[in-house]
Amino acid sequence: MLMLVIFTGLSALTPANGWVFFSIMRICVGIAVGGLNVTSVPYVQEFLPSKNRGLFTGLTSAFIPLGLFLGSLATLYLADLLGWRGLLMMGCIPVVLLAWTKFIPESPDI
Repeated sequence: MLMLVIFTGLSALTPANGWVFFSIMRICVGIAVGGLNVTSVPYVQEFLPSKNRGLFTGLTSAFIPLGLFLGSLATLYLADLLGWRGLLMMGCIPVVLLAWTKFIPESPDI
């Protein structure tokens, strides 16, 4: 998640005519999203009893297309107000979720 936030924030700092920099940052964001999806499913499965794993694994996987949809809505309603850089900075908001990791045990006792 930290990679996702860092590369999204750096994307917002793209200089004028810096399409190569922007392209590299967005590729790095894509790699981070792929890594987040690959690690989140096993993490959810480790912490849940076997009877709930299927449902919550599906919900975990569904949040990526949901995020794409919410991003589209944000673009529709906030693009004129924030501009493209402001929309990218909204992508840095998930950094607050890193504080949550302080409260998650390393391994469950189920």
